[in-house]
Amino acid sequence: MKRKMRKAIGLWLAAAMLLSATVLAPAAGAAEDTLSLAEADISITEVCYYNGGPQKPKMNVVLYGTVLMEDQDYDVTYQDNVDAGTASVTVTGEGIYSGSQTKLFTIHPRKVKAEELEIESCLKPYDGTEDAEPEILLDLEENRIPDDDVIVTYESAQYETRYVGKEIPIMVSGIGFAGKDGKNYELRDPDLVLEGVGEITAFSAEVKTDVKLAKGYSIDLKELICDGWDGEASFEIDKGDHPESSLEGSVLTAGNEEEYFEVHVTLKGRDVNGDGNFEYAGGKYSSSDIRTIEVDIVDSEEQEALTVFVKDTEVGSGQDSNITMYYGQTLDFDAQGGSGSGEVTFLLREEYGLGGRGTMNSAAGTFTATEVGKVNVLAMKAGDARYEEVMSNVITVTILPAPLTIQVKNQTAYVG
Repeated sequence: MKRKMRKAIGLWLAAAMLLSATVLAPAAGAAEDTLSLAEADISITEVCYYNGGPQKPKMNVVLYGTVLMEDQDYDVTYQDNVDAGTASVTVTGEGIYSGSQTKLFTIHPRKVKAEELEIESCLKPYDGTEDAEPEILLDLEENRIPDDDVIVTYESAQYETRYVGKEIPIMVSGIGFAGKDGKNYELRDPDLVLEGVGEITAFSAEVKTDVKLAKGYSIDLKELICDGWDGEASFEIDKGDHPESSLEGSVLTAGNEEEYFEVHVTLKGRDVNGDGNFEYAGGKYSSSDIRTIEVDIVDSEEQEALTVFVKDTEVGSGQDSNITMYYGQTLDFDAQGGSGSGEVTFLLREEYGLGGRGTMNSAAGTFTATEVGKVNVLAMKAGDARYEEVMSNVITVTILPAPLTIQVKNQTAYVG
């Protein structure tokens, strides 16, 4: 009986040891097994605002109910975490934790308070409107970032009155931020209306002080006063010059001889609203002024500048003086400017060493490239009884080889 019990006890112990080895002992390679952070619950617990430096918000990383520790259980790396917008943090496991997970978070623009904005200056000459163009200074009270490139913009800025005066109230609305770092700032109150003061000064007259006039022709000397000035002007020939030319009111008519003389212009300002402040000033510092125009009576006057350009381009928008085209292609040129009634002709210059060739319709301005290289195109406006001829700017045309196009025909072959 005892022998049977010993045998039973021995069998039970053997079974228990086998079970223990199966359940408690690690499987082969268990020392290398880790827990993946791909299943972790990552939450950002801090709201971030732009301050010019890297944003590293607080976060919780929880895996299977266990709160993990940074620099012990995982490491973090950031991307795009300085400027306002969407940033990311990547959590990478360490030790018994493996894998990684990326979490997005938002960096909000710096909130600008009303007291951090100031109308630094606002000055304009009288133009009959209440429109203002103030310069607004952004002066941050705290966490100032001196290297930021920020421009304060606005949709509307208005003076309280349109007339000349100092310390005129101004209202500015629709304020925003531009510049390289403008996206990092926004108003705390998006409906803010900024108040300040500005100044409207008198519109001062500017006069062209010399004029050449062809024999026998006339000119209204008021045309020599800048556009927009609306004061009074009177003209008088210098009594000591005794020219053959005559002056009636503001219209000067040249005689039939070459001569030189002076015309004195008396400018008187105008007070539009009768408040004692002149909206139109005769001079920069006074309500009236006297200027002198030097008149030169000549055989022929110089024309205004003549500009040649390729058709279908906007003149004055930075029209390039270098144009590229292909062999066999055609370009249409046009011209603008000049004076008088002379005809415009288009000229082609095939300069030695540039290699380019082409044909030019001198009347229509149509140019066709016939040889690779460079040519120069310009225009000339002929003179007339009053004006000398004038030449335009020069456009250099670079002619490139025509692109090669290979076309394969669709053919069918019968076999057998």
